[in-house]
Amino acid sequence: MHNLPVDFTVYLPDGLGERAKAELERGVLSRLLRDAVQGELERRDAVSNTLAPDEIKEHLLDFLDDDDNVTTGRLRGVQITEENNRGESVFLTEDERVILYDSERLAYWEVDDPENELEDRLPQGDYARVMHALGIKPIIDI
Repeated sequence: MHNLPVDFTVYLPDGLGERAKAELERGVLSRLLRDAVQGELERRDAVSNTLAPDEIKEHLLDFLDDDDNVTTGRLRGVQITEENNRGESVFLTEDERVILYDSERLAYWEVDDPENELEDRLPQGDYARVMHALGIKPIIDI
C-alpha cells in the first residue's frame, strides 16, 4: 500500500504561521501535522467509544440552586467513575462536556480542562479512567 499525498490549505494565525514556516524549512512540518491529526482522531475515537449509544443513559442529580433549594438536574451521557470517598463522580455528556458531581455538597461543575483540573481531585485510578475515556494519555506520579 502506498501513501498518497493529500494537498490542502490550512489557515494559521500570524504567529503560528511563522513558526510553521520555520518548521517547514526544517522539513518537519508534515510530521507535526500528521501527529496532531492522528492524535486528535484517536481522541475523538475514544470519546465516541465512551459515548456508545448503548452506554448513554439519563442521570438525575440533586444540587442546590442559587437560593439553596434542592433541585434535580438531568443529563444524558455516561458516568465514567462511580462516587468516590468524597462523594464525587464524573460524567461525560452527549455533547461531550465533562461534569464533576459532588453528592455530599449537592453541587456540580463543568470541567473545562479535565487533564489539569481533575489530576489532584480524583484518586489515581479514577483519574486514569477519566483520561482514557476522553482519549487523553494520563500522566501519573509514581
